[in-house]
Parts: sequence; structure tokens; C-alpha cells
Amino acid sequence: MNKSKGKSLDRQTEIIQHWIGYDGDKPFVYLLTSNVFKNAADAYAKYSELDGLAITLDIFIGDTEYLGKGLASTIIKEFLLSQFSGVSEVFIDPEKDNVRAAHVYQKVGFRIVGEFIAPWHPVPHHIMKLGMKNLRKPPQ
Repeated sequence: MNKSKGKSLDRQTEIIQHWIGYDGDKPFVYLLTSNVFKNAADAYAKYSELDGLAITLDIFIGDTEYLGKGLASTIIKEFLLSQFSGVSEVFIDPEKDNVRAAHVYQKVGFRIVGEFIAPWHPVPHHIMKLGMKNLRKPPQ
């Protein structure tokens, strides 16, 4: 996946940041990140336990050729370590019925900390959290 080029990331913006991962010249994964603001208006704030920055992550492998190959956990790890190594926590919110996605996120190190009904898609979603210090640990 290509690394970010140009302007540094804005850790204060409320704007969602969009990312595209490539295999050579071929785009195959779309990621979205946003900052978590530790105030009552942010749904993730009550699950944040660490000092420091926190973000949300969404990932979509758009090219079916790349599905089912075990790439998602590696993509997530490499993306977070290369672009967000200074962040304390990462949140992701798969639909509760999406067992496959929750399994992939658990392989990365996310754990389920809550549940909510998303206003953009009114079905139950898990709130999953990853402490970045756990991702930075060398493999045993």
C-alpha cells in the first residue's frame, strides 16, 4: 500500500480523511479515518481509556479479487503503523451480524467494548477498540 504523500495529517479536524491503497497501479482498498474527540458529543469518547489521540477506522476491500485472501488484517496493521503510529487508540464499528469482519478485527487486536445503533444504518453495530501499544509489540 502506498504511503501518504504531501501534507501532514490534521489531528484536530472533524473532516473524514479518505485513503486508497494500491497493489502496484491497481486500487483495491478504501479506508476512512476520523479523529475521536474526547467530549460528550463523540459516541466513542466514553470508550476511550488512554490519554493521547484516538481515531476511527473503516476499511472496504472494493476489488473482489482481493477478498478472502487474508489481506485485511495485514492491511490494517501496516496502515495503522505507517500512518497513525502516534495515536493511542483506534475504534472500528462493524455491524453486529458481520461476524467475518469482527473476526478479522480481533486478529489485529481489536476487542469489543460496546454496541450501538448507527444513525447512518440503523442496525446494531459493535464498537471495537485497539490500543496501538498492543499493535506495536513485536510478534512473540
